[in-house]
Amino acid sequence: MTSKFFQAQAIAERTTRIGGTAGENAYLLEGDTYALLIDTLTGVGNLRSFCRELTDLPIHAALTHGHADHSGGCFDFGICSMHPDDIRFLYDDTTVEHRKEHIERSNGGSSFVQWQDLTPPRALKTYPIYDGDVFDLGGRIIEVIAVPGHSLGSVVFLEKHKRIVFSGDACNTNTLLYLDGSTSIPDYKAGLLHWKERQPEFDALWGGHGKESLPPRVIDEAIMLCDRILEGGDDAEERGVYRAPFYYARGRDKNDGLLANIGYRKDWIHKAPPYRMAPLPPVDGPLR
Repeated sequence: MTSKFFQAQAIAERTTRIGGTAGENAYLLEGDTYALLIDTLTGVGNLRSFCRELTDLPIHAALTHGHADHSGGCFDFGICSMHPDDIRFLYDDTTVEHRKEHIERSNGGSSFVQWQDLTPPRALKTYPIYDGDVFDLGGRIIEVIAVPGHSLGSVVFLEKHKRIVFSGDACNTNTLLYLDGSTSIPDYKAGLLHWKERQPEFDALWGGHGKESLPPRVIDEAIMLCDRILEGGDDAEERGVYRAPFYYARGRDKNDGLLANIGYRKDWIHKAPPYRMAPLPPVDGPLR
């Protein structure tokens, strides 16, 4: 099923990947009692209405992390669950200007998304989720695992019965640790080691980007790359500047059979600075 802004693909029984306008993913998991929507895309069009075409069940949204390309659609629902450490991104990272710029950049400068297509930010009711929390959808149990790194509040969602992890941006072929709110390399490694304890319980990572799953070995590779960065033995290939120069642990032309890669700042390797929120708008002003 497709629309102007969304594409739906069944990836398992009662499990649908929903692709957005910037190459991002959300996942709709249907239980017997209600459906869980993991991530909400960038907030273009009306994601809630699209999901209503896919299921008649009540829908609850939950986020792997708070970045705009995963949280922007929350405003269609008015309620979501997320780790408290990332709630700040709902106010700092989801302005319509930032989201429109992100979509255009992801589409080679195309401006097919108009201002009126973007869901404006508004106040949300947020429910905190933490490592070890469980969603019981009725016949389906989804467990939360905290993996701070890409953001301090990053989590993944494990469904042991289907042997799937819905992993957001926690670990992939392009894990970014140079963004505001990312952790240090040692903190990221600790999160990966915690996640690895559950590795025997899943066979696939369905992430926040891409149309295919990744194998669990990508976690082992990311741990190895963390060690290389800490030891100064990675490729440290400079790729550009985002507030400061950033580097990749594996170079572009690396032909070593690995899937994982990590982008990082050299001055943040051992200690990332605390995240500083932008000033909030006045109470009676527009949330933009």
